[in-house]
Amino acid sequence: MSPSFETPLRRFTLMLAGEDAVSETALPPLGLPHERFLLAYQHPNHALPLAPILMLGLGVPLEQVKNGVFACLQAIHLHATRDHLILTNPALLALSPTDATALFSAAKPLLEEDFGNTPFFPHHTYWFVKLGLAAADFATLNTHSTDQAHGRNIDWWSPRDTTSEGVAKRWRKLQNEIQMLWHIDSTNDAREEQGLPRVNSIWLSGIGALADIYAPPEIEGATTLIGDHLLLAGLAQYLNKPYMHEIDGLARDFAKPNNPLVGAFAWLNKPAEIWPQLCAALLAGHLDEITIIDFPTAAPRERLYTRSNLLSNKGLLSILQPLLFWRSPALPSWEDFMEKNP
Repeated sequence: MSPSFETPLRRFTLMLAGEDAVSETALPPLGLPHERFLLAYQHPNHALPLAPILMLGLGVPLEQVKNGVFACLQAIHLHATRDHLILTNPALLALSPTDATALFSAAKPLLEEDFGNTPFFPHHTYWFVKLGLAAADFATLNTHSTDQAHGRNIDWWSPRDTTSEGVAKRWRKLQNEIQMLWHIDSTNDAREEQGLPRVNSIWLSGIGALADIYAPPEIEGATTLIGDHLLLAGLAQYLNKPYMHEIDGLARDFAKPNNPLVGAFAWLNKPAEIWPQLCAALLAGHLDEITIIDFPTAAPRERLYTRSNLLSNKGLLSILQPLLFWRSPALPSWEDFMEKNP
């Protein structure tokens, strides 16, 4: 009987991040393909509720997150071209905790007034606020994460109205007020002297509630979640599952009893590094299959590979391979495997 998600798995599931397909005539897609997949979000016309999961991933207690609607706020740098503004990758800001604290303190009264609650920041690059009654309409905005919008024209990726007219305009007013406040802040002057980009705007995204999130079966059935990504860390906290920031050396030994990688779901920045151990475990019988999930289109594609898929020899030689103990099978590199399985 083949393994299933309802029984203990001898499967390793590897997810590769996807890119969105942008049309010049249609509105931008709401969420990157892998973001939508991880949250099992089935509402194509509503923005992804990333904020509550990001909060859990940053260590905010579940009790604080489970009730209410939250928004994510990020300090950003907008790069001016001749005719539009581009959102730069927030990672390039090199925002220190000291700078973040100073900028957050300056913007806090404005945010508190408009959102009806006191904002807080569990991490210097991610700030959050719970929507008060006066700000309930903010939940109707369609927004995009900085992961999706960076490097792009903000006219196309800024918050948009859906069912309540004028909410996006209200956000832009608040955004402009914070921009003016930060423009004269001494923190930015100091950053400029250090050769760092000025923090000249703030980004709103991920508005939603924890109740809006349903994990896909591949996450629900996983024994462990692995990867240096806040969404995975948050899902592990939400589902009460073991979480590994990265794969350590001991875990790479699939022959060990109760290895946490057997049955795991991983989203790795460098999948090539674990690929040789995955292949060896498959050939040695410590894994039954490897599942690779990717996103050549907006929809997820799931491909399952077994021992026979890795062996370069086919037919009778493949059957006899276990008996040819003096002859090690040639294992494909990650690059070769992906090239042959595009």
